[in-house]
Amino acid sequence: MFRKISLWDLFVSFGLGLLTLISLFTHFLIVNYNTPTYNHLLVIIEKTFNSTLSILFFLIPIIFVIGFIMDAISNKLIKLVENIFKLKEESKEIKALANLIKNKYMPNYEEIKSYDWCKNYILQNELETPFMAFLSKFGFYRGAACILFINGIFTIIYYPIINSQYLIPIFIGVVISISGYILLQRSKEFYKHMDKCVYINYLISIKNTKLNSRSLK
Repeated sequence: MFRKISLWDLFVSFGLGLLTLISLFTHFLIVNYNTPTYNHLLVIIEKTFNSTLSILFFLIPIIFVIGFIMDAISNKLIKLVENIFKLKEESKEIKALANLIKNKYMPNYEEIKSYDWCKNYILQNELETPFMAFLSKFGFYRGAACILFINGIFTIIYYPIINSQYLIPIFIGVVISISGYILLQRSKEFYKHMDKCVYINYLISIKNTKLNSRSLK
């Protein structure tokens, strides 16, 4: 089931796209500083983005496209790392809610996950919940963490090769990687909130539906 694109989705894509573009631009300028390529790029940027219309019709769509791509890439990379190193954990409360719904409301749907069942129910019935806010914040922090990890690893490996002063880039790369780890932990907090929100709002909706059906009899 596909859901509609919301303002939260646009926020995530724009934020990740902008962060990626700034990262690429920064690395390019550092590597090519005081070279003909560097000067040529500055001239191109000055000519291309010399008006508001050029920014609106050229730069912003590029940021969104890059953001959508990075969101998908970060999703795959983080899941791959979590599966390899067995990093994904669920709290006892979340497991209890999932098992309750599975056993009580999904006895004939063993192949479907409780989370997918509840999420699709919420989206299909357009329930007013903070689910989308949690989902978007989770996606943004996860994507930003992935971008920082890539930047940190690139800084640690590449810059010592082209620069004899290797201690400074290694230190900067480590700081960037630690920042990525902090954002990843933050994303996990929103992931837990998102799971709990989906299960609890599903149970509340089911209960309210039963109460309404009884009152109509």
